[in-house]
Amino acid sequence: MSTRGDLFSRPHLRELVGVGLAGGAGLVVDYALLWVLAVRLDVVGWLAAGTAFALSAVVNFSLNRRVFVARGGELARQGRRYVALFGVNLVVTSLTVPRVAGLLDGLGDDASVLVAKSCVVAVLLLFNTVAYRRWVFHHDERPA
Repeated sequence: MSTRGDLFSRPHLRELVGVGLAGGAGLVVDYALLWVLAVRLDVVGWLAAGTAFALSAVVNFSLNRRVFVARGGELARQGRRYVALFGVNLVVTSLTVPRVAGLLDGLGDDASVLVAKSCVVAVLLLFNTVAYRRWVFHHDERPA
């Protein structure tokens, strides 16, 4: 029987699945908007990629507020914490994906990078679920 704090208990499993679905929705928005901007509208690459990625982060944040029933929390505080966690994820991803890909050299360059990215994202999914619950969307009475 799982304890209340167990990551895989029923309510926490719901959060884990919700975070995964929110991340998936953000990924779809990111890729679709990138394609529309860069391919169909011929927007310069860096602007198209940055715009698509920024909008996907907004979608992800909004959906995760629903997953954690955080609508009653202070939006500005949650937003600041989300941006800080996003920064941590960006640094971790940037530093670990190339290293993990290097360990998977036998798969070939394309496959090793994609498998490495998938592994890093899977670990970050667990980390982010806990961080969202305990920090980003946590309801506390004290000011942040």
